[in-house]
Amino acid sequence: MGLAGQLFLNSQRRVVAHEVEPAGAITLRETKATANGWKHYELSAFKWGRARIVFTYDDGSKQSINYYVIKPASQAVDDLGNFLMTKQWFVDPNDPFHRSPSVMSYDRETNKIVTQDSRVWIAGLGMKEVQVRG
Repeated sequence: MGLAGQLFLNSQRRVVAHEVEPAGAITLRETKATANGWKHYELSAFKWGRARIVFTYDDGSKQSINYYVIKPASQAVDDLGNFLMTKQWFVDPNDPFHRSPSVMSYDRETNKIVTQDSRVWIAGLGMKEVQVRG
């Protein structure tokens, strides 16, 4: 979303129809044909997620072109920053490894920050923190 896309088709058959699934996810605007019979379409995306354009040709054959529409870059970066500073932000003044405050690894299955893991770097520990002091 947020960027104009382009689609070029080259077929011996004439396009008689096209359908977008889900409806309204992508709009097509046919522009003038390019050299050598290529059809040119300008695309605009409006719904995040999977989308498909099905072209129907004059002989009844169909062609499906699949897209995965993503958010505009500015919104994706905003969403990531919000997630990092709200869900992944670790604050525990009593943390024995002094990892607080910081951004830590996040387990999406449990929807929790990872504080314990056999792979120390996953739990925010570096070699400095895990050295045994005697």
